[in-house]
Amino acid sequence: MNEQWSNGWPSKPGKYWFYGWPYKEEKRERPPELNFVEVIKVSNGLMVVRSGAFWFKSEWEGEGMFCEIDLPSLPDLS
Repeated sequence: MNEQWSNGWPSKPGKYWFYGWPYKEEKRERPPELNFVEVIKVSNGLMVVRSGAFWFKSEWEGEGMFCEIDLPSLPDLS
């Protein structure tokens, strides 16, 4: 299981955990949150989806860390 946390924005496609505050102003208002993040390769770069909504690096002024999720091997259904 991968447990390497990084404070850098994801740079490759995959599934990640984000733990922290997605937006700067939230830090004083509530505890950090754990979000599922999916990073998808698109024609002009990467698309980041956090908890079902698009999330842009330019919006991220919060504080937190990312950890890539290791997915299990899938069973053969044939």
